[in-house]
Amino acid sequence: MIHSHIMYCICIYSCANTTSLNPLRIKQKAAVRVIANAGYRAHTAPLFAQQKMLPVDQLIALSTLKFMHSFTHNLLPFSFRGTWITNRERIPERELRNADQLYVPQHNYATLKRLPIFNFLTVWNNLADTGKFNPRQHISIKKMKKTLFNM
Repeated sequence: MIHSHIMYCICIYSCANTTSLNPLRIKQKAAVRVIANAGYRAHTAPLFAQQKMLPVDQLIALSTLKFMHSFTHNLLPFSFRGTWITNRERIPERELRNADQLYVPQHNYATLKRLPIFNFLTVWNNLADTGKFNPRQHISIKKMKKTLFNM
């Protein structure tokens, strides 16, 4: 019941600053303590692992990656097509080492970094930089989630 409330529009409120997300983190930690029947001051990392749950920050990242996976494989509605382009599409005459990554436009304000148009690209490109997972590879979302959980 709690998980569905946290997951509702998580891509949208993931753009909030850390201070605004802290009450949500605290409530989720309190909920996992209640579910696991742990004490008030119990450390929550082992409880999340025991319950096979993800903390809010990881849920945000997973939701973002699922959205970007759908975008790169053209599974989103037509209105999203052309929202982001790869570096190869942007500068086709140059050979770039990050040619398959999505182009992140320049921005001058720190508050803009949290907006989906910038943040989603950063999360997706950082996943490609880890080397453990190729985001351009055509795999199902279920297999992608399994790979991410094992990282």
